[in-house]
Formats: sequence, structure tokens, C-alpha cells
Amino acid sequence: MNRKFNVAMGLALAAAMLAGCTGSPYRVPGTEAQPLSNLAIIKSGPRGATYFFSVDGERVPHVLRPVDRWELPPGEHAVVVGLRTIPQFQADTIPMRFVALPGKTYVIQYEVKTSWGRGTWRGWIEDESGATVSFSDSAQSVPKSK
Repeated sequence: MNRKFNVAMGLALAAAMLAGCTGSPYRVPGTEAQPLSNLAIIKSGPRGATYFFSVDGERVPHVLRPVDRWELPPGEHAVVVGLRTIPQFQADTIPMRFVALPGKTYVIQYEVKTSWGRGTWRGWIEDESGATVSFSDSAQSVPKSK
């Protein structure tokens, strides 16, 4: 088999396997007393393959207990988004910023491309209408996802 196909299949298999793993919501510490209507809800994209590696500089648990929904206070947030892959592959994390509005729902979307046996991906956050609300945050130092 060619390497390009193996990479694509590996990413697809990882996404399919993780689709069955549902996690509980993650609420940013300090917001536990706030009603859900005062927070923004962010959901993992297709097949639950994306996750927040960090929110506003704080690491978010995502390995032992997969999270597919995050509840954040309103305002601008600096996030680092990761893509779950199988152990043989490692995807770089992506730093971005977006403004969360109370009571709104957002989705982390992604796209995977393969070329010459190598895979790359890009991610972004959309609002309920499908409009992109995130932008790149090249100022952030991005740790490698493990």
C-alpha cells in the first residue's frame, strides 16, 4: 500500500475509534456557580477528533477522559486546538483566538490533507451559523501534543 493511503486511513481510523468515546463536559474552573446560559458552549468537530489542549494558557485534561464539550465564560480566549490521532502519527497543535458570547454554541472544525505520504491539518472555530469566528494566534508558544 502506498504511504499516502496509510496516513489517510490512520487518521480516519483514529477518528472513527474516538467517535465512540464520549466524555463529560469541561467547565473552566471558577465558573461552576454560573448558570449554563451565561457561558459559551464549544463542541468538538466531526467525529469528536478535535480538542482544546489549553484554554487561556491552562492545560485542559483530554487524554484519560476525552472531553468533547467545553463551557467557557464570555470574552476573548486564547486556545490551543489539537487533533486526536493514532499513536503512530502526531499532529501539531494550533494556537488561535476567538470571542465567546454567552449562551452561544460553537464547533471546532478541521480539515485533513495528505500529500506524498504526509498529512497536515488545519482547524478553526465556527458559530451556529457556520461563520468562522477564530483567528490565528501566532504569538502563542505551542507545545507539541502527545
